[in-house]
Amino acid sequence: MDNLKLLRDALALIQKPEGWIKLAMAKDVEGNDVQVFDEQAVCFCSVGALSKVDPSFQSFVTRSGQWKRQCETAQLLGFRDDDRLATWNDHPDRKHEEVVDRFQKAIDRQILLQTKALIEKDGWDQRMNCLGFHLLDVGREVEFHRVRNRLGFVNTESLVEWNDHPDRTKQQVLDLLTKTAEEIFNYGP
Repeated sequence: MDNLKLLRDALALIQKPEGWIKLAMAKDVEGNDVQVFDEQAVCFCSVGALSKVDPSFQSFVTRSGQWKRQCETAQLLGFRDDDRLATWNDHPDRKHEEVVDRFQKAIDRQILLQTKALIEKDGWDQRMNCLGFHLLDVGREVEFHRVRNRLGFVNTESLVEWNDHPDRTKQQVLDLLTKTAEEIFNYGP
């Protein structure tokens, strides 16, 4: 499953406060613990939401391929492994807004990285292959505005102006995308 789709679909499950829980993978409408794939499941923790949309992310699986996928997915959210993600989600002081923000940051990071890959593959120029068009190719409109702001542009006009500067280079665009993606969870080079 594509990382961006995984994060978007998991976030959709926990986007509203009533869709997110702590201390259980999934619960039904009456608050009973259920399996994430149970048709009665209506709310999920972060790990439960990821497990619901990507069966290879189920916790407590010991096969190395699945364990590797769990760690990779948790790393998308800035954690070393899924145990740390679960512990973070279940912290007594954790708020729903923090969980949603974490998923949105991870989505933004994936948009930046996929935009970078698209520019490396398809090229960049100051017209039809500009940074803004590439961001829109990867992200949705609401994500575009959030990522544009994360890149340091207060509006689309300022992004276009930066992109269209006569001395702008493809490498400068790639560097901006890389730097911003790394800063989201304070990843170093």
